[in-house]
Amino acid sequence: MFEQVEVLFPLALLVAAALAYLWHRHAFIVRIKRGMPRIVKGKVTAAFLDEVTGICREAGIRRGWVGGLWRGKRIVLVFSWHFPPPVRQRLRNIWLIHA
Repeated sequence: MFEQVEVLFPLALLVAAALAYLWHRHAFIVRIKRGMPRIVKGKVTAAFLDEVTGICREAGIRRGWVGGLWRGKRIVLVFSWHFPPPVRQRLRNIWLIHA
């Protein structure tokens, strides 16, 4: 039992450090739950949030997340697997207008 703890504890620390690193790289995170977006971290404009709501409703996306990652001085969008490529591109285009 103790040997398993010795192996799993450093692995758990590594995973926790990776998650903390990724969390701090996000400028914002919008979680979609039951088709309604909610800001989990950061700030986005109300217009962008409305667009996310409309696009998710049209595409039938009931859950997932959209995040903004810092890339230098720019923010690029990243998505959960729930978003198909055409929906991702629509949201990127909207992001360019509202950013």
